[in-house]
Amino acid sequence: MHYAGSSDGPTWWQPASCVKTSAELNVVTYTLDNCTGPSGLVHVTGSAVVTYSAAADGIHASGTASALQVNGTTMDLSAAANYPVTNGTKKLVVATNGSGVGPRGNSITRNGSYRLTWNDATGCGTLDGAWSTGINHATWATSISNYAQCIGHCPTSGRLAHTGGLSGVTVTVDFDGSSQARWTSSRGHSGTIGLFCIK
Repeated sequence: MHYAGSSDGPTWWQPASCVKTSAELNVVTYTLDNCTGPSGLVHVTGSAVVTYSAAADGIHASGTASALQVNGTTMDLSAAANYPVTNGTKKLVVATNGSGVGPRGNSITRNGSYRLTWNDATGCGTLDGAWSTGINHATWATSISNYAQCIGHCPTSGRLAHTGGLSGVTVTVDFDGSSQARWTSSRGHSGTIGLFCIK
């Protein structure tokens, strides 16, 4: 989460009045009340505590949330991030994990980590990461590796893979710098996807 520096919440939470912040030295507490946020988050209520620190290898943030209510699901979450800048190249390294219980009593786990690098001068960046969501005994997993792209241009490299928790089918998408990405499935199917980009 981003600290707005006042009692107002970050702009991505709606309505803005649904989240309040309070700070004591480098520890910030965010209190949410029926917020709507990014990635389909709705009815988010609870508190999260984030500790910020600066070190030789960049800015660090470590956050936890207990019994956070998200659309009828109760979650315990933790996350850690590091943000270094070296010779104009910025990097964000994040690891998250969580567990909880859904509105129907299903056990839920959520884990992820990623590394994003970019350079404002060149407008180019890379992304590597892996995420998984488990519900009872089924797991949905997504990974991306060696993904590279400059603003407005087609991805020059990268592979995205997603495995469905119930079907067990894996779909892989490969990027090669062209305006089409090629996909294949573990069931032997394949095809192409048109990309809105410039080669």
